[in-house]
Amino acid sequence: MERYTAMIADVADSRRLDPEARTDLQKQLYESAETLNGLFGPALVKPVAFSAGDEIQGLFRSPEAAILCWRLLVLTLDGAALRAGFGVGGWEVRIREAGTTAQDGTAYHRAREAIEAAEKYGETALLRSGDDPTDAAVNALLGAALRICAGRRGSRAQQEAARTLELSCPLQFGGVPAGRDGVPIPNEADGFFVRSGIARGMPIRVAELLKVSPQSARGTLKAAGVYEERNLIIAALGLLHDRRERT
Repeated sequence: MERYTAMIADVADSRRLDPEARTDLQKQLYESAETLNGLFGPALVKPVAFSAGDEIQGLFRSPEAAILCWRLLVLTLDGAALRAGFGVGGWEVRIREAGTTAQDGTAYHRAREAIEAAEKYGETALLRSGDDPTDAAVNALLGAALRICAGRRGSRAQQEAARTLELSCPLQFGGVPAGRDGVPIPNEADGFFVRSGIARGMPIRVAELLKVSPQSARGTLKAAGVYEERNLIIAALGLLHDRRERT
């Protein structure tokens, strides 16, 4: 059976926002969905869509692409407390003319279970693919990476530096998100460690785009934990890729 990956994402406690703030957030989610569809088109089975309840859903060809899409959403909406569930499985109920919210199947059920578990256990994102023990390792790596992202919320400079680096030198799987000068996943580990999240010239590129000194960009990227976060994501997606290659 062909396996797909459903993504269900929402904003924690969005109903507690005042009406103006919630309306602005919903507008950002809608616009972000349109942007993500442009960047991740080849990896999508059903486009990412904003739905009721401040949710974003999408159906992907692989868990790697789904996680990269979610991560880019986190970097874009860095002021919001986002969470997500990823479900790997079948797409048994197909309504081809309709969008992702009209579809159903094992992948969607597992994504819903994963986001509900994320809310229950205070996690940012969880993946469920059945009984595969690799899920636990992937979720641990995702949790560590996303806690680094959450730690930037108090610093506008760190958020801007992380977002600028990602847009100019994105982590990519199968050519998505679209963009030049990306870091492909999977890639070979450097000796004992995953190091490909950092490359020569990154601070200079960020400095030029943000119009700050290279020293300032280098310090901000380090304080934001950007390289550690990228390496954790690369490690998680490497596990998923290896698992799919074995099955």
